[in-house]
Amino acid sequence: MAGISLDPDQIRAIREGLGLSQRQAGNLLGGGPDAFAKYESGSVVPCTALVNLLLVLRDNPGALSTLHPDRSIPGPTDPARQPLPPWLASQHMGRIARWMLPGLLRLLPTLLRIWLGYHSG
Repeated sequence: MAGISLDPDQIRAIREGLGLSQRQAGNLLGGGPDAFAKYESGSVVPCTALVNLLLVLRDNPGALSTLHPDRSIPGPTDPARQPLPPWLASQHMGRIARWMLPGLLRLLPTLLRIWLGYHSG
């Protein structure tokens, strides 16, 4: 399997899309406070594990809060964090809907029986 890689501009775009400064990204995702400056300048190539993490976070930006328990990273109401562009948000909603719909449909009869049980007596 060929190694997965991202060019410096892609790394910068993912980091900025997550609303992280270079220092925050290095401290939170690995490599230390100066790592992302090096990745984004092209002077250092990130390891495959970090590239994979960046790709996961690009496709699932909400997972970022899982990595930082005290939630001190910029949140959705923080002016330092930019909202997802509408095209990206709708792309994720489409994926989530396709993934969840079969499970929800399987649960519907059970949920209906439970609801009717509470409301019939």
